[in-house]
Amino acid sequence: MNKSHEKLPLIISGGSVASAKHPERNEDAFFVDEKSNSAGVFDGVSGCQGSELASEIAATVILKKVASFPNRLSKADSHSLLKDALMKAHKEILKSAAGKVVATSATVAKICKDQKSTILFAVIANVGDSRAYLFRENNLTHLTLDHSIIFNDKNQTKNKQLQEKFSEITSLDQLSKDEQEAFQKKGYIYEVLGGKYDYHPRISLMDVELQNNDKIIIATDGIHDNLTNSEIAETIKDNLNITSLPGELIGAATKRSKNNEHIRAKADDMTAAVIQV
Repeated sequence: MNKSHEKLPLIISGGSVASAKHPERNEDAFFVDEKSNSAGVFDGVSGCQGSELASEIAATVILKKVASFPNRLSKADSHSLLKDALMKAHKEILKSAAGKVVATSATVAKICKDQKSTILFAVIANVGDSRAYLFRENNLTHLTLDHSIIFNDKNQTKNKQLQEKFSEITSLDQLSKDEQEAFQKKGYIYEVLGGKYDYHPRISLMDVELQNNDKIIIATDGIHDNLTNSEIAETIKDNLNITSLPGELIGAATKRSKNNEHIRAKADDMTAAVIQV
């Protein structure tokens, strides 16, 4: 396997702010790294004392591992290496927790050049309910499915359709009674890094071939709980400066979080990262 690094023609940017409920600490963490053509966002699980420790460990460990990957990879190797990176973070969180239950979500994207061609692709690993999106030709597409208890249909297409429906809701009147109940529970996740000592996370992995001007957006739920898909897409369309885009997404989500009359409003830590080809 070729271990040499190759600088790819990418722009990478990220940002994060703490929740208004606890401005003194941010339970989210993130990294953006142009040398390894990668970014990651991590959301410490609320209700776990020291959840910010879990997200910080995950960000540090995974960046170190990803930075050692070659840029030229087969898709199969990229999946295997990224899964191993998340599992190493999981084990480090358990080791550092000293018996406490601390956990974090994780969504990590690395841009690779195919081992045998000039094709660029993004490999993405996901645990929990932080998300990855593809923004292409003014269209926003979900790349990940939240590990939420409400997406329990054996048909993954139906689960994805429900996630996309919930991502546009601005009124409970748009939902059936069963859907309303599910909507209120969407934040309950069943996969994390960390947690109990005997827990083994199931990591979701996928890849997507990239075109010129594609954007990969990864974000914690403080962004997509507050903003609809359409609002995220409009914010991206309105901000051609990639370095400022994470801040614009965070700003829009923060503004919504203060509107107590809106069904999506939620005070939370907010983190976003963007990779543009």
